[in-house]
Amino acid sequence: LLDSMPVWAHSGEQYLATLGIKAPESLGRELFSMTMQKGAEYIKQAFAMSQTPEEIKEGIIQVVARAYEKEVGYKPGAAAFLKALQKAGVYEKLPLALQKTAQVRLAHPEESLAELLRHFDPPLSKPGLSNRLRKLEQEAGRLEEGRREAEAQKREQAG
Repeated sequence: LLDSMPVWAHSGEQYLATLGIKAPESLGRELFSMTMQKGAEYIKQAFAMSQTPEEIKEGIIQVVARAYEKEVGYKPGAAAFLKALQKAGVYEKLPLALQKTAQVRLAHPEESLAELLRHFDPPLSKPGLSNRLRKLEQEAGRLEEGRREAEAQKREQAG
């Protein structure tokens, strides 16, 4: 549901920029296949940094967290998907916390993650909301997989 790939693709560059270091445009491609640990070690070595890999990882996580708060939007079709969950009867089968999250998202489609938090009572943390949105995305994957399987079965029966 969240369109966070651009944030992660440039998180190394953005972290270095917070330290006044200009990274080459290719850094994101170089880091793409690495784990956070390997990426932090690579950045430490490539830029001769005094920070430990753990400090570098923490810095990158802070950059990403700020982006989730202010920049990360929802993938196109997220609202339509949530409505499809309701229509398919899957919505009611979700845990109440995920139902509430879907309701809030549908009611406030233009709000950022930070803005959505004010609609939860009891209060919810940003990581908590991100976790719920990830779970909704997993449900979306399961729903889509089930839909494809049903279509494949229909084609087999028709053929």
